[in-house]
Amino acid sequence: MHRRTWVTRREVAEARGVSVDTVKRDEQRHRYRTRCRPGDPRGIVEICYEDVVAAGHVDEEATVGAPPAVAAGDASVQHETRHEGELRVQIARLEAERDQLQDALAHARADVTALQQMLREALSVGRQG
Repeated sequence: MHRRTWVTRREVAEARGVSVDTVKRDEQRHRYRTRCRPGDPRGIVEICYEDVVAAGHVDEEATVGAPPAVAAGDASVQHETRHEGELRVQIARLEAERDQLQDALAHARADVTALQQMLREALSVGRQG
């Protein structure tokens, strides 16, 4: 299962070199999928970064699927954003691994159920014969 990278409007605006209002207009034109940041009571809107790349608004090779770093501002803000980006990528990898393990577990459970049914049928036939 593919995990999406979610970034803020500000991060998209900085990656594109446009204003946040331009990003909002693109949202209204349904160019990007959006969501409210999970667990954030402020209701911060996040944008699917892959949609920004797919729309041709940023260079895919320059981003390699990672959230954009802050292009301007003080070093502590740049470091924090870079660190957040690294953590998001790590979380996405771990979630993908979890999803694969859950799929494998579901298949194993289905196999166990099928084997149990076969055993019941074999025992039933053995009792009848």
